[in-house]
Amino acid sequence: MYKTLGTERREAFDVFTMIAFRYFQEQKVDWIVLEVGVGGDIDATNIISTSELSIITSVGLDHIALLGKTKEIISERKCGIYKKNKPMVIGPNTPQDHIRDYLVNKMDASLENLFFVEPTQDGDQDYEVENNRVVRKAIEVLNLHTQVVDPAVVDKALKFQTRARMEKMNDRITYDGTQNVIGHIKSLSTFLSRSPKDLGSKIVIVMAFPKEGNLVENMQALSDHPEIDKVEAIVLSECTNSIGLSYFGTKCVEILDIIKRASSTNLSDKFKVIFQNPVDGEVEFDSIWQVFTRDPSSFQVVKDSSMILYHLEHTDSVKADSIFVMARLPFYRDVVSYVNRQANSTDS
Repeated sequence: MYKTLGTERREAFDVFTMIAFRYFQEQKVDWIVLEVGVGGDIDATNIISTSELSIITSVGLDHIALLGKTKEIISERKCGIYKKNKPMVIGPNTPQDHIRDYLVNKMDASLENLFFVEPTQDGDQDYEVENNRVVRKAIEVLNLHTQVVDPAVVDKALKFQTRARMEKMNDRITYDGTQNVIGHIKSLSTFLSRSPKDLGSKIVIVMAFPKEGNLVENMQALSDHPEIDKVEAIVLSECTNSIGLSYFGTKCVEILDIIKRASSTNLSDKFKVIFQNPVDGEVEFDSIWQVFTRDPSSFQVVKDSSMILYHLEHTDSVKADSIFVMARLPFYRDVVSYVNRQANSTDS
């Protein structure tokens, strides 16, 4: 999406960033926390000339067409937010050695200004614990010269539950809206670590991604997950878009290959495919279920994502004890609407 300002074209994010800066100015704020949109060096937020602190929280394989195909290359783009003679905090799930070398040798950074959050033995599988460690390190660095934030305030703030991140929507449904593969797998590990009493015996994962989502990468990580055998079924669904079905069709062979090579011998039996409001013809469906060598009845078409959840909660043959939804934020709105409708119908 683009907007035209004068004679120049600006992306929507650039416009939103400009509006945010103007708002901050009007409000006369003391501190601003800017979250980079994409990468770092070419992001709209990087227009600022200096900052008191820069943070690289993690590095995943996102926006690879724009940023590069390896974590090392992507991390170099993220290093673009570094400001000379100012501190930088680097999170544990990053190529730390590469970042250190790049900052020192290419960006003339001083080692005394670089603060690394060391990886834990479990690889920081719990995203919330990892994020909290990065936040605490950032506050610690800021407080080296002057007390910016009282540690007691930090303790209180970190108890806040972020919406759409491992959010328990009702007794059955948990939603996680992280957008990269690392985040999804960490969240799944956290979810599966709950007690058997909380999870029940029939666990279903719903994966819903738009065309540009890392569908194949997520599928590969999911198939390699050490606890995947706990899962009864995996529902693949695409967020509604005019070319979504065609996109899924092009990825079928790759997905099938992942399933065949998976360590779980019965992984293929877990997969169900549900499409939301597709616009293409039946030919697409024919090609898809032939690739999967499945009976057409295993592929279903629903009007929207809320029908997927209704099916999993109320149809006896597939009723789930626990549903873990990994999806982008457009799906979240449907989930919230569905959960509210179900709660209201129960109350009435």
